[in-house]
Amino acid sequence: MPLTGVPIVEHHVYEPTVTELSFVERVLRQVQSENPQLHNDDRFEHLVPDRLDEAPAVHIDDFSEIGGIEGHFDVRHLQDRARLRAADGDIVVSGCVETPGYEDYCDCVLGLGLVRWLHPDIPKMSTHIAGACWQDRDIRRALVHAARSDGLRYVHPHLGTFAVWELADLLHQSSRQPIHVIAPPPEVSRLVNNKVLFSNIVENLFGQGSVPATRSAWNRTSLAAQVKELACECAKLGIKLPDSAGSRGNVVLNGQSLRDCSTEEVFAMLAPMLKSVNWDGQKQLLVDCWEPNVLSSPSVQTWIPPTASGQPVIEGLFDQQTSGVTQRFVGARYARLTDALRNDLVRKSTILAWLFQQLGYVGRCSFDTIVTGDDLEHGRIEFVECNGRWGGTSLPMTLMNRLHGDWTARPYVTAYVRIPGLDRLSFATLLKEHHSELFQAATRSGSLLLFTPGRIAHQSAIDVLAMGETEEAARVNCEVFVDRLRHRLAAADPVTPRQGQQHEQQPASESSCPG
Repeated sequence: MPLTGVPIVEHHVYEPTVTELSFVERVLRQVQSENPQLHNDDRFEHLVPDRLDEAPAVHIDDFSEIGGIEGHFDVRHLQDRARLRAADGDIVVSGCVETPGYEDYCDCVLGLGLVRWLHPDIPKMSTHIAGACWQDRDIRRALVHAARSDGLRYVHPHLGTFAVWELADLLHQSSRQPIHVIAPPPEVSRLVNNKVLFSNIVENLFGQGSVPATRSAWNRTSLAAQVKELACECAKLGIKLPDSAGSRGNVVLNGQSLRDCSTEEVFAMLAPMLKSVNWDGQKQLLVDCWEPNVLSSPSVQTWIPPTASGQPVIEGLFDQQTSGVTQRFVGARYARLTDALRNDLVRKSTILAWLFQQLGYVGRCSFDTIVTGDDLEHGRIEFVECNGRWGGTSLPMTLMNRLHGDWTARPYVTAYVRIPGLDRLSFATLLKEHHSELFQAATRSGSLLLFTPGRIAHQSAIDVLAMGETEEAARVNCEVFVDRLRHRLAAADPVTPRQGQQHEQQPASESSCPG
């Protein structure tokens, strides 16, 4: 247990052989040689922890280095997810207005302890919350005072952005107290979260076939050429912003329709699609084969401690549930794999996590993969991307560890639930009307947990975690909740949405309880 709010429970173990470790060392040196920018992190070396203990932390979910978001999406409500890993006495920073009833729910109902919320003033579409913490005089004073009075030892972000590390350094200089960051240093973070660079590392480690057929391009000419070349090999192919998240930077194409086109015609066809993912024409893009016969999408949840504190830990293998053409994440369930696939996935993930640890990576990390083939018995693992950050699978898993000591103690599923009219309700109303269904830490009764309450006003949606005696029972509990909520809203008189509510461009009705 490195931190009060982040209990780590190991479930899969693989011990790399001497030969494997020797080979990884060679790949490590190659990665370091090909990425000299990694040396830029030396200025923050004093902020890297040797070990982790239960000292207080400030949780800041700064999304400023996730491609395709800044200036196009209001994601401030997602900063409230940091509450799921915050413990008693911690600080949570959010650019959102505080949701009435949410802190009482987390503290008194879920028993997660009482935290202090800080709300710096940031523009509506800005993701630069770490910088805002220093620019806001009241927030800056509060954080410096907390550090001086033993109320702050760690900065624990969603993602190890440069802004987060710079804030930690400023807090250290101003308070003259030790401050450490629970995240990879900025250049390590950028490396592992870049889909192109990650694919190169995986292929160097495990050989051809360990990733989908992949190309990269920096401008419209090379992009059109790469798309046309790959279209001859694949029925479908994808174009992705290498540093995006949550499928926001994905475009999916029919390869067959492009094979007889000129490069000029290909780009003319791509232009409106690329505009939709906010490509500026100068940033690197990944082009890869959109594999057919995908049997499942396992996500490997790891925790990478400081090097002196032990080996990386694999906590769980989950099957991600996705929606739509671009495969947007909507939930997760326990992965169903053969022993051979599970062993292969654990072995390779352990080796990857060990390499990352040697690069200086600390904190939460997950690997997204796919299993391709005609059936699981003959399936093959391919690595798709690394999520060098907290996310929609790791946060609920950690919450279950906090509530039950081990996420496997009680079967559960998670779901993103979007229902027209949900924005007419408040989070407090949801809690009141579904009180009997909600999990109560004190009595261990109830089967549902609700989180990310800011989604209600912004997306007419809510994140749900449903538990049950079996995974099927958990899925049914989720579906029953969604049906009751949908019927309740349908029966209500139409009401104009409350003033100030925002909506993203999404399908009119969407929900997913993984089955």
